[in-house]
Amino acid sequence: MKNWAGFYFQKISQMGLRRALRQTWGYARGTLLSLHFKKPAFILAWGKVRIWQEHGTIEAADLVRFYPDVRLSCVGAPDKTARLQIGKSSSIGDRTEIHAGAEVRIGERVMISWDCVIMDREYHVSGAAPEKMKPVVIENDVLIGCHSIILKGVHIGEHAVVGAGSVVTKDVAPYSVVAGNPAHCLKGNDAFVPEPMIHKSTRIVK
Repeated sequence: MKNWAGFYFQKISQMGLRRALRQTWGYARGTLLSLHFKKPAFILAWGKVRIWQEHGTIEAADLVRFYPDVRLSCVGAPDKTARLQIGKSSSIGDRTEIHAGAEVRIGERVMISWDCVIMDREYHVSGAAPEKMKPVVIENDVLIGCHSIILKGVHIGEHAVVGAGSVVTKDVAPYSVVAGNPAHCLKGNDAFVPEPMIHKSTRIVK
């Protein structure tokens, strides 16, 4: 968390005082929100973020952006701690829900659109059988379109794109584009190589 004064002066000069003050308030609210996490961080919260945390730890790195009505659920068991990690400069869209019973790990610069659901658990059991949980891993620079659902055990490779409305039940290869219910590959590794998705507002003066 270095040189934030320079960061603010740069933002004011680029976007104007009114917008800069609004964003400053968002960072203040987000940083206060991060006090509920494993460690404080310099994050941006544009609205209310609902947190349900029990026998679990949530970690969000600097410059993560939460949009209104995001829900973070990290609920483990007394003998097994659940973990939810969100990497630097990632963005979580409006009303998106992330449910971690074992582990959900989101990399850096991941862009998750609105009304998505990411879950490593089923929330239902049959008889005396335990609830099934498998970690979800989303690597760096992934784009997930709105209304998508990422189910337990899925590993999404770096620079992959998940089309809007997809239900992802299987692993997604790096640099690929998937869509549909269930999601299937539309373009392979050699057909789609996006530029790194770095939002202008995440750049820091060094």
